[in-house]
Amino acid sequence: MSGPNTSLVAHDPGTGRSRLGGALVRRAAAMVDVTLLHMMMTRDRLPHLSDYERLRAEVAGMLAHLEKGGHLDGPATFHPAPSAPATLRVRRGWMPGLRYEQVSFDSGFEADAPADVAARWWGRRENRTARAAMLQHDCDEPRPWLICLHGLGTGSPWLDLPAFRAPQLHKQLGLNLLLPMLPLHDARRARGMHRAAMMSFELVDTVLALAQAVWDTRRLIAWLRAQGAQQIGLYGLSIGAYVGSLVAALEPVDLLMGGIPVSDIPSLFAWHTPPAVLVESNGLQPPERDVQRLFEVVSPLHLTPKRPRLGTHLFAGVADRVTPPAQAQRLWEAWGRPPMHWFEGGHASFFWSKSCDRFVDSVLTDAGWAVEGGP
Repeated sequence: MSGPNTSLVAHDPGTGRSRLGGALVRRAAAMVDVTLLHMMMTRDRLPHLSDYERLRAEVAGMLAHLEKGGHLDGPATFHPAPSAPATLRVRRGWMPGLRYEQVSFDSGFEADAPADVAARWWGRRENRTARAAMLQHDCDEPRPWLICLHGLGTGSPWLDLPAFRAPQLHKQLGLNLLLPMLPLHDARRARGMHRAAMMSFELVDTVLALAQAVWDTRRLIAWLRAQGAQQIGLYGLSIGAYVGSLVAALEPVDLLMGGIPVSDIPSLFAWHTPPAVLVESNGLQPPERDVQRLFEVVSPLHLTPKRPRLGTHLFAGVADRVTPPAQAQRLWEAWGRPPMHWFEGGHASFFWSKSCDRFVDSVLTDAGWAVEGGP
């Protein structure tokens, strides 16, 4: 990869407007991302000094548990293959211009962790129920299914359906869509729990949340196959791209696409930790090597995707301050350097990037998944 694709900006060599315009777009995108980070990085999201002893003990205990189970030498063994849900509960959902179905089922996930941690995880009652939004065409010929995995802190159909442009993908391209709700999000989080609780200084909980996200998504894939689905693809945004990569390492899928992705959670945590917290916690936090080792069982850099029949595809923002370009670069390397689209923007500004819309549509059209004339 030679770096960000400068062809995304229209050039005017006589005035240099493209350079100025690109700089302004990047600066605005970075400012939006910084505002988003300030909203997410509240003081209650940071550990207190009294937390560190417990965190060190939990990380050490989880590592010993993983080593005993052989998972550190074979991360795939940490992810047993689930069966399809016996039943899906279905009710109708609605938003302006779009009707969909809301499905739920018992997750059945069992935390592979020391007894006290597993009991704490099981105690989160709301999280035991897996949920998803579904848009399915009623037609004789089977349509491809695209599983859309949302980013951190969303999980509501009212946010995720527009973020993935569900009306366009479903109505114009003619795809069936399934949008799982990741663990500890929206209706799956307890009252008072932070909307971004899936990723926090509770490192072992973050590992278990990722493992459950993979489990629940694989259960939905098993259900789709039981219903006769012939083509299944994964499309993730941010942490959803991370989860999609893990799923594709464990399940054969036809297509894998990720946008504004996360690839290395420990380094991302280090990137975002305020300097004052680093000074305050010096020598108290779990050893960096232990944290890196802990996340190997849920890392797309260690569990790399099988080769999807229709390929892997990535896009990322050159001004992303939430998941910096280095995160996308590492995932691009792990995925075998697939087609990569850089856009002039950041993490949040992806939502109004027309170049990203065109990239996604072209991937799906080139795969032969767009039904001519829509539904």
